[in-house]
Amino acid sequence: MGRGWVFQHDNDPNHTAMATKEWLRKKHLKEGYHHLIPKEGYHLIPKEGYHLIPKEGYHLIPKEGYHLIPKEGYHLIPKEGYHLIPKEGYHLIPKEGYHLIPKEGYHLIPKEGYHLIPKEGYHLIPKEGYHLIPKEGYHLIPKEGYHLIPKEGYHLIPKEGYHLIPKEGYHLIPKEGYHLIPKEGYHHLLPKEGYHILPKEGYHLIPKEGII
Repeated sequence: MGRGWVFQHDNDPNHTAMATKEWLRKKHLKEGYHHLIPKEGYHLIPKEGYHLIPKEGYHLIPKEGYHLIPKEGYHLIPKEGYHLIPKEGYHLIPKEGYHLIPKEGYHLIPKEGYHLIPKEGYHLIPKEGYHLIPKEGYHLIPKEGYHLIPKEGYHLIPKEGYHLIPKEGYHLIPKEGYHLIPKEGYHHLLPKEGYHILPKEGYHLIPKEGII
């Protein structure tokens, strides 16, 4: 037989026997084996470059550009525009319109109608019916029944039983037992008993005894 021929046979025991294989080797003859397969129910595929997998329970995907993950326990999400976070211990909130603050040490209050003030050094009072005054240098008094006067230059006296008079040009005297008279045009202050009041003109003042 010339070169370029291949001796082809099937899997018959006569062809696969050791004696047949030895004879073909000595004659330097190439051999190719074929399997006898039914026409229906099988595919003929090359040995290299393919994997034999069952039809059920598997998907055929390219090696590049895909990940093999179990169906249960995972979500398929795009790489861009999403974050992977655990289900427990986190909240999903929009980026706009919210602030992320710790649960402890802060209060959630509306922006309108409230003021943020430190806990120490301030008092919370209603806007109406109160005045804000410094602690030092002022006294808190009711509006009714009191007058606001400076500390210097005034005396605090009861309304009943006293008169308010200037310090200069007046004397403070009891109402009973005294008369109020002008300083000019009168004689000295005389006791009521033991004296007579008479005009200066037309009379002489003489002792009662020793004159006949």
